[in-house]
Amino acid sequence: MLVKGTEVHLDALRIEIQRRFGRPIRTKTDCQHLEERLYEELGSMVSYNTLRRFFGLVPGGTPRGAVLDILSTYCGFATYKEFSLDVRRFQFYYDWTQTIDRDRWTEAERDALLARIAEEDFNAQTIFLWILFKLTTQAPVTDWFYWLDHPVWDDGELTKAQLVFFSNSLADEFRMRLAHKEDMEVLFSNPRAFRFICHFFADYETIQKGYMANAIDVMAQRIDVPLYYHGLRVTQNFLSGNWDSIKPHALAATQHGPREGDYPILVGRYFCARFWVHYLDFGTWDPQLTRDYLDSAKGLDPHFHYLLGMEFLPIASIMGFSAPVLQIMKSSLFEFD
Repeated sequence: MLVKGTEVHLDALRIEIQRRFGRPIRTKTDCQHLEERLYEELGSMVSYNTLRRFFGLVPGGTPRGAVLDILSTYCGFATYKEFSLDVRRFQFYYDWTQTIDRDRWTEAERDALLARIAEEDFNAQTIFLWILFKLTTQAPVTDWFYWLDHPVWDDGELTKAQLVFFSNSLADEFRMRLAHKEDMEVLFSNPRAFRFICHFFADYETIQKGYMANAIDVMAQRIDVPLYYHGLRVTQNFLSGNWDSIKPHALAATQHGPREGDYPILVGRYFCARFWVHYLDFGTWDPQLTRDYLDSAKGLDPHFHYLLGMEFLPIASIMGFSAPVLQIMKSSLFEFD
């Protein structure tokens, strides 16, 4: 089974085969002649029908690995894997020589790069990081929209992971450029761009003043993700000691509740809000909170357990509830080295 991002290697293999063959492969006859050539030179048989599918002359899927190995051997490589590595090296250098001093991208070029990112092409991801770095350090905020206001960033778990990667990699640049509320207002005017940057990079260092405080303030004008906004307000008011302002946001977060597909940090903010509602009313820990938290953790990949508790559990511990926190941490669900 081929991994994501290999289509560029298949295209390169088609080009290299035709270069070696001496002419384009466009007809059934071309494929029959290539079949004969492969057998004559390598002693290996690849049927012309397989070749027709590979070159897109008739509908069909990707050839088996053994076929790709034969075709790569015809091009001078021991295996398809070796050919792919060679293509990847070439692509890396080509991408960077075409990008390092580049200032303008047509819509078609931009869309092609973003399509490669969607397929987990690591070269394309590094190129995009460079583009973002230049934008966030040199260009007006409105210029960011050309790259960030794009449907490729809308859906899917992979997209969420990539947004976390990009926004966190450029954390220092965002802190610097969006330290003034006026710039944050400009970013907020474009919902996709604002989501790209601010919904996947919560900066606790500036949650009371600066980048994150500005982001939270403008979010109040249009609350796209209630758990995100109200959850951050709870943390902000806790850190500033403004406890009288915690409960309205905690109530709003609990009333909204988590939704299927919510990122674990969002679900953790829901539990944190429940903690505060109960604590501010009764001054105690709600035993049902322990049971519900563990039930939620059961449905997560273990790699995400820390995200579920990264805000909630430390706050509960600081507030004096280390015993129930330890009870949660000692559950058989969690394993520690």
